[in-house]
This record gives sequence, C-alpha cells and structure tokens, in this order.
Amino acid sequence: LNKAQTFLKNMFTRVSANDNDAKATILHALSANGAAEFAHVNRLHRERNRLSAPALAYMALAFANLKRKDFAGELLDVLVTKGKAGGFATKKTMHWPGSTAHPWLNDQVETTALAALALMRVRPASPMIKKAAAFLMSRRGTFGFVPAKARGPAVGALAAYYAAGKFAEADYRLTMLVNGKEFRTLASRGAKPTVQFAVPQEMLVKGRNTVEFRVQGRGEFAYGVTIRGFSTDLKDPRSWPSPYVRRRYYRHGTLEYRGRPIGASSTSPVKNAEIGQRVKVFVDVYTSSSYRSYMVVEEYFPAGTMLVDGSLRGSFVYHEVHPGKIVTYFPAGRYISDFHYELVGNATGTYR
Repeated sequence: LNKAQTFLKNMFTRVSANDNDAKATILHALSANGAAEFAHVNRLHRERNRLSAPALAYMALAFANLKRKDFAGELLDVLVTKGKAGGFATKKTMHWPGSTAHPWLNDQVETTALAALALMRVRPASPMIKKAAAFLMSRRGTFGFVPAKARGPAVGALAAYYAAGKFAEADYRLTMLVNGKEFRTLASRGAKPTVQFAVPQEMLVKGRNTVEFRVQGRGEFAYGVTIRGFSTDLKDPRSWPSPYVRRRYYRHGTLEYRGRPIGASSTSPVKNAEIGQRVKVFVDVYTSSSYRSYMVVEEYFPAGTMLVDGSLRGSFVYHEVHPGKIVTYFPAGRYISDFHYELVGNATGTYR
C-alpha cells in the first residue's frame, strides 16, 4: 500500500498543470487511505466551476473520505447542474456525461455511478439518487454494463442504493409476450436469481420485434433483450468505419528439420491442421489515427484447435482466455496494433 501511494504521489507531480481530470482521479485514490494532501484537493475545489462531471464526482468522494462534507457539498452543487434528465415508461432518470478531454473518462455510465456514490455519501436524501439508479438499471444489458470498466462503479452504486432501503417482499406473476404472443409466465415470491430464456425462432418476425411484460401483484423486475445470430445484413468487419479486424493470416509454425527448429518461419497459409500441428495466427487490426477510445476485442478460435499457452502477443494491457476464445482489453489513448498467437490442433473432424 505504501508503494502504491508513493507511485501515485509521484505521478501526481508529473500530471500537466491543466489536467484536472487526472488530478481528481489520483487524489480520489489517495484519499481512500487518507493520503491526499488538503492543499491539493483544496486547489481543485477552488476550480470546481471548471471541472468536468467525473472530476467533480471524484473530488466530492475525496472530500467525503477526508471527512470534509462541507467542501464535498459545494462540489455537488456544481455537479447537479451538469445532470441530464430523461426517462422511459413511468421511470424518470438522471445521468451525467463523461469528460471529452479524456477518452478513459468519457463514459456516462461510469460517471453516473460516481455521481450517485457521491450523492449517497454526502446527500443521502437527494431525489437524484433514485433517478441515477434507474438510469444505471436501464443500461445493464444481458451481458452486464458496457464498457466493462464501468461495471465496478455501477455495481457499487446500485449495491449501496438498494442496501439503503428494505423493500417489501416481491409477490407477482410476470407474463412475457413476444410480438403479441404469450411466451412464458413466471411466478416470483421473494428474491429471484437472474434467469435467461431463448425465444423460439418461430416467434420472431422480419423487421421490428417487440417484447411486452404484464405484471400481476407487487414487486419490481429488470430485464435485458439481445438478438443474436447470423445475418446477411451485417457487413462485419466493415459495418463501422474503425476499428475492425481487417483479416487473419493462418500460417505454419516455425519450420523444423528432423524435429528441430531451423530458425525460419513459413509464409505459406494453412488450410487444414493436423493433430498436434502448430499454427501461427496473425490478426490484422485496422485503426484510424483518430480512434483513441477504450476497446475490447473478442477473438474466436477455429473449431478443433486450442491456444498454445504463452503464445499471445500484442499491445493490449490485459487478456482473458475462455473456452474457444480470448478477450483482449485495450486502454484509451493507446494505438490498437495487430496481435498474434499460436494454435494447436487437438480434435479431428471437418469444420466449417
């Protein structure tokens, strides 16, 4: 912990004098352990009218950590003026935009979560908290919050919000309709885990599909709907200008003679891999010079192959290996370059 604090303090001295977003982020981290110097946080407090929404939220949390809620309240006075009202159905929402000066902080989900956390710490009775929670719940899709880095603050804000109140036990029947036809009915008593259902293809129609929910009883529910499958209408990888995977090259592994590598690589393509044969995969990623945002790339393996441990190389900062795929994470502000890895054939068969 001491080494982390020392590193952050050193980085704080290297930050540009006008980079208040970075200063606020670092000071908030230091304040979690009471290590933020009051002179530094007070300097940003004086510039509160020029701070972005993420910086205001971080500084309000920092002052709350330092037990100076009077200063935090003055920062919240400015933060609430930057909120954007919205809504859907009978729900009223409130969200805050990210910082356009920093791609890493330019996300409304994460910023709204930080604002909600600051309000709950300093002004727990604020009506904006409920609206912010409604916005966060509306942005939770089938596979969680996007981008992935917003998941921690969003879950933290929602957990704090729902932990603050005790709700009546749920007791209702929920009927789901797809395109006007009844699909399924659920009976809920008390807390229910997240459930997933696959809608039969015959219930879908060409064009726009509608999902409707009918509730009988008391209680609340949240849902996410995702359409998945293959379509000739999608022009991937060129369905957006940049970035995208332009092509992949499958080439033979390092050339060998009598079982020993000869220090040369092959440029001939691989069309069929044998059991135990290594294949080098080069992923050509096209990125325009103007793209500097956060990005996640999911790379799927051809059927019948598996990743060779330790063979993945690229400019990503973090990666995960899942069955049949790897997921790479690229931070904002870094050029997304090509990456490569090796596969080995591990199953016989003919695959498309």
